[in-house]
Amino acid sequence: MKKIDKNFWRYKKVLITGSTGFKGTWLVEFLKKLSCDVYGISNSKKRTTLHQRNKFFFLNICNKSKLYKVINFIKPEIIFHLAAQPIVMTSYKKPDDTFNTNINGLINLLEIIKKMDCVKSTIIATSDKCYKMDDHKVLNLSEESHLGGNDPYSASKACAEIISNSYYFSYLKNSQKKRGLATARAGNVLGGGDKSKNRIIPDIINSILNKKNIYIRRPHNTRPWQHVLDVVYGYILLAENLYKKPKSFSGAWNFASSSKKEITVLNLVKYFWKEMN
Repeated sequence: MKKIDKNFWRYKKVLITGSTGFKGTWLVEFLKKLSCDVYGISNSKKRTTLHQRNKFFFLNICNKSKLYKVINFIKPEIIFHLAAQPIVMTSYKKPDDTFNTNINGLINLLEIIKKMDCVKSTIIATSDKCYKMDDHKVLNLSEESHLGGNDPYSASKACAEIISNSYYFSYLKNSQKKRGLATARAGNVLGGGDKSKNRIIPDIINSILNKKNIYIRRPHNTRPWQHVLDVVYGYILLAENLYKKPKSFSGAWNFASSSKKEITVLNLVKYFWKEMN
């Protein structure tokens, strides 16, 4: 794996939306280790180390005026956009909130970015669920595969891909300022700090602690599970290369482990139960 250039990241001004989320929290800590000047935006008041440095801002990305005020104050060089409604099951219950946050919130951010030449590299975190799926076929997905979504969450991520692509080609690609934008499609991410509902590892732990059964929707489906630090490392590496060579690295990127590591959902549960004794 290619290494991160630590000298590149030293003192870089970086903004993370969704900075108190599962991946956002790890990204904050990783970038701080690289001596970045890290700022965070979140709709959650969960306390983080950013609070202590007065670099954390509590706001909803759907509020464009507040979002612009904060970003204009920070004037970041690199942005990681992770703020989203991230749960499929929640999207069934709250489709309006899912579409508003994942689509309109993204548009607000892109409208601000296109006007700010200081932003050289932007990573939009989407999902492997942005692809058009067929339950009757085993699909080998690539970045060129058709986009789609059979549920509100997946559909919102497919829309985010199309919208991000349109903003890059309409406003950033031909800019003389050398500005890059990429989407990062990662899914099946595991690791510490993930406390969301309807997530496989938290559900297993809660079933053990509460001595209740765990219900698995599709036990025999395989998934390319990957650790959160691998994904975060990839985000940072992509952002760095995007900054240095925007035209070469702008576009969509899949993030996934090797297919050799794929195991079924049921086997993952059994493995975890065994490790938990």
